[in-house]
Amino acid sequence: MKKRHIAVADLIAKFLQGNLCPSEEIELLKCAQEEPYVQKLLDQYAKGQILKEDFEFIDSIDNKYEWDNFLLKINQTPKKTVLYKWRYLLVAASVIIAFSIGTLWVNMGEKNNSIIPDREFGYQNDILPGKNKATITFSDGRVIDLKNDKAVQVIDEETNLYIHDNKIDYSQTSLENIDKISTIKTPRGGTFQLELSDGSEVWLNSDSEIEIPVHFSKERRLVKLIKGEAYFKVAKQRQTPFIVNTVHYEVQVTGTEFNVNSYSKYSTKTILTEGLIKIHKNNEIVPLYPGYAIANEGEDLNINHTDIEEALSWKDGFFYFNGKDLNQILQDVARWYDVEIKYEKGVHIKKLKYQGGIKRNVTLANVCKMLTTLSGHEFDIVEKNLIVKSRKEENEIN
Repeated sequence: MKKRHIAVADLIAKFLQGNLCPSEEIELLKCAQEEPYVQKLLDQYAKGQILKEDFEFIDSIDNKYEWDNFLLKINQTPKKTVLYKWRYLLVAASVIIAFSIGTLWVNMGEKNNSIIPDREFGYQNDILPGKNKATITFSDGRVIDLKNDKAVQVIDEETNLYIHDNKIDYSQTSLENIDKISTIKTPRGGTFQLELSDGSEVWLNSDSEIEIPVHFSKERRLVKLIKGEAYFKVAKQRQTPFIVNTVHYEVQVTGTEFNVNSYSKYSTKTILTEGLIKIHKNNEIVPLYPGYAIANEGEDLNINHTDIEEALSWKDGFFYFNGKDLNQILQDVARWYDVEIKYEKGVHIKKLKYQGGIKRNVTLANVCKMLTTLSGHEFDIVEKNLIVKSRKEENEIN
């Protein structure tokens, strides 16, 4: 792709973000006059006509190799197919934004609190999905907002943190700081990844909170999941156990992968995907093996065979509904899209278990459409409220 194409793509990206300076605005207007297709693209976005295929294309570009191949194909395109090149100019503009701030449509949502028009399904409005954002609170009370995708290094007498690529890296911290605790919180509609001082990795789901030391001691590696859900990929250190403290029990490992769901105030559920863990509750120690889940019911611990996709799906960007009823599904959806669930008068939710799933990077309207197909219930989206209506057949009877 020629430098001119990249330069114009950059101008379009700034236009979509509202960041054009006066001279750049003049330059873009001149380009639009010279190239009618550029004007057409600007008109489409000004009217909110976001092209779905552009975002599907962006989602398919997973690494630099694929992006380089894309540029090579554009450069090899015959000059006579001018519209083809200018059509991909829009994609280039979108990719510039996607690589710098996450995705184009998430950035646009920041200007309107994630509420966008629904132009496809007939809901009153639509909601953008959650994204990488969190806060970290240090032991001295300082708070850093982690929602921006910019590299930040925090160096002081307490810690040496490097925040980059949507994760917090504790690996450079010193042994002198083993008594310093930091708290990471993800809001509703947020997720974040941590790399701990021992090399272990933690993924936090929406509306979660975890306490971790700036550096682990030589005797044990202790973290506390205060609430929410976290997936742990623990670095192997046989002489130093890794312990996750929850409200209901402790999980102890030396190196393995597992998911802990502690959204409920009454129960904590742990699913093991790899290795071996031990659950400590009161004076009881219970081993857990891959493919099994353990949850407490009061003081009792119950073990059941489970589908490990329940543990892996949210971390990998999917809703996974297998074995859940509609109320359980809606709670997951509400946390990710930061909406309130409301029920129309007279709506009855059957305790049916469903099978299905959908990617978490789609808008709420797409999820509602899928849930209607899955459950028969109609939905509406009104500002930040998800309205649950009666099933289709019930409406027909009435």
